[in-house]
Amino acid sequence: HRLIAQGFFNRSNIEKLRTRTQAQADHFIDKMAAMNGTCDFAADVAFWFPLRVVLSIMGVPPEDDAHVLKLTQQLFGFMDPDLGLAQQLGEMGALKVIGDFSTYVDTLIADRRARPSDDLGTVLATAEIDGAPIDSFKQLSYFILVTTAGHDTTSASIAEGLNALIDDPLAMARLKAKPDLCATAADEFIRLAAPVKHFLRTPTRDVEIAGAPIKAGETIMLAYSSAARDETVFSNPDHITIDRAVNQHLAFGYGPHVCLGKHLARMETEIFFRRLLPRLQTIERAGMAQYTEGGFVSGIKKMPIRYLMR
Repeated sequence: HRLIAQGFFNRSNIEKLRTRTQAQADHFIDKMAAMNGTCDFAADVAFWFPLRVVLSIMGVPPEDDAHVLKLTQQLFGFMDPDLGLAQQLGEMGALKVIGDFSTYVDTLIADRRARPSDDLGTVLATAEIDGAPIDSFKQLSYFILVTTAGHDTTSASIAEGLNALIDDPLAMARLKAKPDLCATAADEFIRLAAPVKHFLRTPTRDVEIAGAPIKAGETIMLAYSSAARDETVFSNPDHITIDRAVNQHLAFGYGPHVCLGKHLARMETEIFFRRLLPRLQTIERAGMAQYTEGGFVSGIKKMPIRYLMR
């Protein structure tokens, strides 16, 4: 299943997207500059840039961005009173979101079969495993996985990064003076955000981890937010260190389940700050950042700021 899309997301192919991604970043930074010095950075900027990047890879037209963003927020922010449908529809709200995704993906797959292109949507429409075409459920699941995880997590990291830099003007000044540090800073922003909060795993045999016995069949939670701030691994773990030379965080997971889009997420985050910071003269909060109420994937959903830009 990973091999279906793995070619699109390996490091060499992602680097081929650098120029296009820079142009996409500039587009949204220009929009930010046109907002007369105030905006909700999360809702107006951070959500949209990674969304357009990953949807362009998928072959989704820009006019559909708002629809896909709404579905993503309803899925990951299911319990959030501002974003989800739980309060209105209860558990049926999740089924509605999946149904709406399915309607959209069915249309996209039919279009790509009729008009194949060089995008990932065409790959999903024509993919085979063991010589047989993948079914519509797998196509839907793959689309949801790539598009939602491919932008919601990165937007959370970009918003968390700027939030941390506002708290640390010296780090921001240093990053402006040494833009090559944006590469290591990007990993630090991802570590701090740790947008995927947990996965669950079930051991197949009795094990002991850090002195804690776990029996076969027991469900254990992998708490990525905790791991990302492990004081036995990271010095000053709650603070941003833009030149953290060794940053073996687990925000992308580990081993055979490591995030397929990790190279893309790093590149997008690095590029965004490389393009934004030279144009940013001043910045301050215009209100407190608010986080999505969600237990699986979450990040900053509202971040009002005041700023001056070139």
